[in-house]
Amino acid sequence: MIIKPNLWQRVKAFGKSAAPQVARKTIISGGPPKYFSPEIRNNENLRKWRDIYEQGGIISEAIDAYPLAIWSKGYRLEGGEAEKTLVQDRLDTFDLVTQAKMLITEALVCGDGFAENVQNVKGDAFACLEVKPAEMIQLDQDIMGTVTGYKFVPDTTLTGKTVPLALEDITRLTLIRSPRNPYGTSLIKRAIDEITRDTKTAEGSAGAIERHGFPKWLINATAPGTPDRPAESLDEETAKKIEHEFEELKYKSEFIADGDIKATAMDTGGVQNIQQYNDVMLQRLCAAIGVPREILQLTEGGLGTGGPSVRMDVWYDKIEAMQQQVARCLNLNVIDRITGRSGSVKIVFNNPRPKNFIAEATAIAALRQGMDPDAVCPADYARERLGIPKDESAIDKVVPEPQEKKKTPEELRDWLLAQIKKEPNAATAE
Repeated sequence: MIIKPNLWQRVKAFGKSAAPQVARKTIISGGPPKYFSPEIRNNENLRKWRDIYEQGGIISEAIDAYPLAIWSKGYRLEGGEAEKTLVQDRLDTFDLVTQAKMLITEALVCGDGFAENVQNVKGDAFACLEVKPAEMIQLDQDIMGTVTGYKFVPDTTLTGKTVPLALEDITRLTLIRSPRNPYGTSLIKRAIDEITRDTKTAEGSAGAIERHGFPKWLINATAPGTPDRPAESLDEETAKKIEHEFEELKYKSEFIADGDIKATAMDTGGVQNIQQYNDVMLQRLCAAIGVPREILQLTEGGLGTGGPSVRMDVWYDKIEAMQQQVARCLNLNVIDRITGRSGSVKIVFNNPRPKNFIAEATAIAALRQGMDPDAVCPADYARERLGIPKDESAIDKVVPEPQEKKKTPEELRDWLLAQIKKEPNAATAE
């Protein structure tokens, strides 16, 4: 498939030669953090949020858990067979899953995920998605705050100009919205205070362990005395020999010293309550980022009375809601552009929750005992669990039972007369 020139080639069309890129400098200032200070969406903060994510560790794993949970159980296409084949063939050409995962990550880190809707060389058909950094896309709005278009803003050192884009040129995914801001809200922005506190606690703990984790000794040593001469301080050479002996103490299990040398162990207790301090910060960080600690493979440290099952239920509820947001975005911006008909084919995510083997075993046992299958597993539930779309043509229609036609008064009179003629004695007895 021939792809239409992308945004970078359109930027070059402005005719300005590229200038050498100036290396950015990162300045780290000291002082206490400013808690609850507004985090404005600008290039500086966008880069800071992205740096926090790209550094790895708990925040990176927490952010990556969202797209992984959304896509881990797969998806299905619902619609006509011919159109589904057309859509799936087109999606396979540019790896929808990879592009969509990057789009979700951008939306969580920067507040919005932007992707270019690349057209084919003729400009009459959708070709693929190409995710762009959030720093390079700006919104155009009217006086009422309605988004009317976009601006592609490359690095100003390259051209110094922007490229206007129509609404249909960009796929935009926003997972957390705020009515006071046209842009989406970054998950890292919302948790920045807890991230700062956890980082300070981790750094303080590491410094405390390094400072107090190694054995320290108080050594009292004097030169041996005699009845005629009292003990006195050691000379420098002898003191260095004793110091060397204690430096290598970790390699020795015992040693012999003169009776005038007394060694007292110091700081034998280590750092007290360090697990509790870190566990509090970790618990708050997981709550702020919205990911259960079980997802991050962290053990329970005695906190959290709700229990793992409650936290996981809330997590899967959130993932199901995000699946609907992502599916709607892809259906409107990708699927409908491929088919050319709105709603003819839809992408539907499978249930992200793990299988309940206890419930399945109970159902199997009930079926083997002869219970009614419809009472154990209704047809609609079976279709949903197996990912089978509802086939309207295969629905069993309820056929009403034939009812006896009511007789008119004349027909009823003739029927009674016929009965009297057949059985006169019975009619007389009656």
